[in-house]
Amino acid sequence: MKKWCLIVAILLFVVLCLSSCGYNSVMCDYLSDADHYKTYTATVVDIKRESQSAVLYVIFSSKTEIAPFYGVSENELDKDCSEYIVRLEIVSENDRILCENGFYDIIKAGDRLQLQASDWIYQDGEFFYISSIVHDDIVYLSEADGLENIVEMMKKNKSFL
Repeated sequence: MKKWCLIVAILLFVVLCLSSCGYNSVMCDYLSDADHYKTYTATVVDIKRESQSAVLYVIFSSKTEIAPFYGVSENELDKDCSEYIVRLEIVSENDRILCENGFYDIIKAGDRLQLQASDWIYQDGEFFYISSIVHDDIVYLSEADGLENIVEMMKKNKSFL
């Protein structure tokens, strides 16, 4: 009986591991496609730099833009747009590019940015990724570089699921 239970447990574990590889693949495929990053104009609320990445906190001017980040329809948003702060992740290599381009020295709270961001998260995290940032017609992070670095980050940090 113990042998049978052990075999069933091992088979369940193998099936779980093999079936969960599909979730990572779905996330990577989606977040690797430039068509899944939308262009927004957002106002900077705050920038938090961490050891090798950064988080950009922004507000949007319309509930249509905000809704996907909160996972609801715009009709479910009952507060003023300025009360919905969205957290956007800047992966380490993109953080390096932004630093080299002087982004952190120039950009401050209240500045309006044009950015491209995913409306999906990776690995059930709590943030969305930025693939490009433009301010006053200056490209601080190009879409090509930003997306390539997000893809590389996902390859290096594969989800168990």
